[in-house]
Amino acid sequence: MIAEIHALAELIEAEIKGLRAPEHAQELEPIVRKVMRLMAGYFRRQGRLMVSAVTMRKAKADAKVVDAWMSSVSPLALSIAANDSIRYEALIELAIIKAETQLSAQLDSMALIPETKMSQYLKTNSLSKLTGTLAETTKQKLRDAITLAVRSGGTNDDIVQAVKSTVKEFSSVRSKLIAQTEVNNAYNFGRTELARSAGFTQKRWVTESGNPCAICILNEAEGYIGIDQTFLSGDQRPTAHPRCFCSLDFRQIIR
Repeated sequence: MIAEIHALAELIEAEIKGLRAPEHAQELEPIVRKVMRLMAGYFRRQGRLMVSAVTMRKAKADAKVVDAWMSSVSPLALSIAANDSIRYEALIELAIIKAETQLSAQLDSMALIPETKMSQYLKTNSLSKLTGTLAETTKQKLRDAITLAVRSGGTNDDIVQAVKSTVKEFSSVRSKLIAQTEVNNAYNFGRTELARSAGFTQKRWVTESGNPCAICILNEAEGYIGIDQTFLSGDQRPTAHPRCFCSLDFRQIIR
């Protein structure tokens, strides 16, 4: 207890240089909308490929047969237009630069995120890696819809319609979720890396949605931790889950 009192006294005497997170959701909204449009286009192409695959094969009223030919449809994982990857990377980089610009202005500094850190992030969070995992999720959704149509005795036209409806619903929900999550991920990466470069040593989770989840509330309640430590959720920085709007505060204790 005495040690804790001494530590608190030292903290009070020290100069604390703090850096608060600005409300960022509105500033990121234009980037989010562009990523949404890009992802919606990606999903539309997947839908066209699936409709083409269905019309070329007469599905039989047997779930195993449907599963077999669905598994053989590979374009879902491959049909990333060349310029999509370039556009996606540019938008994610823009979100990082937005964080870099905001934080540099707050610090009145010309500090920049190291180029190696930026390239590594863009490589690790590329569109091809993102869509690689989405491909199987999309296929499972379509597999379920087609199997249901087949078991209900649907015609080939019914099956085609099931594919179109599933892709439309899936793309609307997924495009928004992906855009909001990935852009906020990139933004918080930018803030963290620049704060580290500027000498900040501690970070604090900040909820911003107005209706935060239990995971993010616990992270926020943890208060300041070391800049390289993980929060209770196991995350180094937001986001902790899809459609997470949280950000970070930073501080440096100068003794």
